[in-house]
Amino acid sequence: AVGIGFSQGIAALWVPIAWCAGETIFWLSFPKRIHAIAEERKPLSIPDYIGKGVALQRRPVQIAAGIVIVFATLPYIIGQNIAAGKAVAAIAGIPMQTSVLLAGGIVTSVALLYCSKGGLRSSMIANTVQGAFSLSESLIIAALAIADAASRPDAVGAILAVNPEAFDPFAIHPLFLTVIFFLGAATASFGSAMSLPTLLMRVTAAD
Repeated sequence: AVGIGFSQGIAALWVPIAWCAGETIFWLSFPKRIHAIAEERKPLSIPDYIGKGVALQRRPVQIAAGIVIVFATLPYIIGQNIAAGKAVAAIAGIPMQTSVLLAGGIVTSVALLYCSKGGLRSSMIANTVQGAFSLSESLIIAALAIADAASRPDAVGAILAVNPEAFDPFAIHPLFLTVIFFLGAATASFGSAMSLPTLLMRVTAAD
């Protein structure tokens, strides 16, 4: 999304707007239903939640669900470790392979620590802190960027010289295709929220 914003200008705003729309639809429609079912089934995990929804072959269903979750989340975990590794490599100036192992070890250690110290509650606290940090960081960077642009009278002209369509909301797609893109991105957002095991577990266990 940041790359699209840099190369395409404000047309990239359709990505976060559509993502927010998909998240909103999810939160307005599904958590209450999921939680109501969880109140009846009293699951200890997402595979347990799924397994208790079938009358026969409950254990095989639970095992299959667990395997699917592990293999589906592995690319996400690997992506997080690589991203953290890139940041460490850029800051510390060490080889990429070493930084990925170092960052991955730190991330894994922190995850194991909060699991051993409190599980669900600890993960919620950790994500709340992470969210507050990310939001603060984004607002500070935005404020600095706006202040920098305001101090330069030629800022808009300089941007347009590099990209004449920087302020065109339909620079990437015409209106019709933008609507299709918006619906697709919102659907991806809804699916992302619906498929996160940690999020679903918090919804089922919320009191």
